[in-house]
Amino acid sequence: MHCFRRLQPQAIEYTQPRDPLSSDELLSLLRRTVAESLQRSQGDIGVSLSGGIDSAAIAALLQKADPRRVIRSFTVGYGEEDPEIQGGRATASHLGLEHHEIIVGAQDLASLMQQVVRVLGNPGGYDEFPCLFALWRDASRSVQTLFSGNLSDTLFGGMPYHRDLWLRMNDVRDDVSRKDQSGKGPKDLLFENLRQSLTDWDERIGAQTLLASRADLQLVMPLSRRSLLDLSLRLPARQKVTECHVKSFFRESISSLLPPEILHRPKGIQQLRYDADMRDTLLELSRRYLTKDRVERHAIVSPDDVQACISESKDNFTEARFQTLWNMLIFEIWTDAFANAPSQSKPI
Repeated sequence: MHCFRRLQPQAIEYTQPRDPLSSDELLSLLRRTVAESLQRSQGDIGVSLSGGIDSAAIAALLQKADPRRVIRSFTVGYGEEDPEIQGGRATASHLGLEHHEIIVGAQDLASLMQQVVRVLGNPGGYDEFPCLFALWRDASRSVQTLFSGNLSDTLFGGMPYHRDLWLRMNDVRDDVSRKDQSGKGPKDLLFENLRQSLTDWDERIGAQTLLASRADLQLVMPLSRRSLLDLSLRLPARQKVTECHVKSFFRESISSLLPPEILHRPKGIQQLRYDADMRDTLLELSRRYLTKDRVERHAIVSPDDVQACISESKDNFTEARFQTLWNMLIFEIWTDAFANAPSQSKPI
């Protein structure tokens, strides 16, 4: 098992923010952080470019930090109709980047799943990891350092659940969520969520860094710098999220870097496509890894649950069934790679 360095700062160092911040403060800090990261980078550089504004902002800031530097961009997706592919292509075209697209289909998953499990050394992980590993593997053929916009959603309230928390805070019927522990005012649920997240980032960030390094790539995440974590923990919820928009403060701060059509592009999520090809691929893997004999011998998952999920997936392949089948397969692949691996120790 791999141990990943715990991110600083620690949650107990902060109290609920009250005073508003200036968007210029964030933009200035972003400029400085990206420029410093660029100065420390080695070799040719690239950007992991999604369809969103986070990686687009990082790419724009890299250009401003060194206009003469060639920046290559890399987007991974499931095909031409993937919003991530379309959005990444549009952003790269606007910024004039040397753009590369990596398509990961259902037929690529068996190999990628095995590689990711072997690199991470554990049966956990997200279904986005095989896609990202494919991106990093291909990017390493062109660049030595890859920049990423990771953590923006967590720091600045960019996910749908952040809006749900904001609505709870502003619902007069929810008296519990509206009071802080002192009873003096509204409780900032986004701040509490971010403080809690500080203890949950370790493995996800560490796993991505490890996967990238195994692809011979240095992964740089400017938003993981202590100074930006500090700023996000000083930012009141009313600046992060509004009734209609998430990540409002971040969007306002980078508004001078990107045109409106990119700045206000609907948020997408990096994911696989849960279609008939994916169903057939997972069912084929199930015939290899989830046989009744194997499942009973390993005793990790219930044989009845396995058979029920396989049977139901044949007729009605939903995202929920994909996730269940995916997790079962990952555990069995890990068992093959590690629990059943021949011992490397020599007799004394």
